[in-house]
Amino acid sequence: MAASLITPEEEFFHSRFRRIVASLMRKHGLIHEDAEDIAKEAYADLSKRWGEMPPERFEAWWFQRSYWRAGDFRRKREPLTLLAEFEERVSSACGPDDLAVRDDQVRQVLKLARDLPPEKRRHLALVAYGFSSAEAAQVLGKSPGAERTARHRLLRDLQQRMGIGSETEDT
Repeated sequence: MAASLITPEEEFFHSRFRRIVASLMRKHGLIHEDAEDIAKEAYADLSKRWGEMPPERFEAWWFQRSYWRAGDFRRKREPLTLLAEFEERVSSACGPDDLAVRDDQVRQVLKLARDLPPEKRRHLALVAYGFSSAEAAQVLGKSPGAERTARHRLLRDLQQRMGIGSETEDT
């Protein structure tokens, strides 16, 4: 009898909502509660613009808005999560003297890179703090291959600025 209390419109909404939540969990790796919150926020945004869109496009707009919000959510949380995990890993593996030396080395490299664009400085900080390619790619929102290429170019450019390995063989 409980199923008869749900109207066809409510069933339509619930089925779409479940699909969006499942998709966010699968594609963005979100936990269920976060995926639900994102889908609800996207729905609330779109409900304000209900008259502006054709009804047949509402589901596609809802999916797209949810994906955008999930990407924003992931970009805001992942650097903090990965940095906390990294700091915990480093502090458990190193003594205080090792950490002081490491921080000093990081400061020296970052001082040399002052003129880099903000995105490259961020990438350099991740490299300097020992993030793996996979971890840095996740933080930067890039594929691991794109991150490795960017890392190679960044380090090559930094070496040239420092005058290390800049000699080329003339034949």
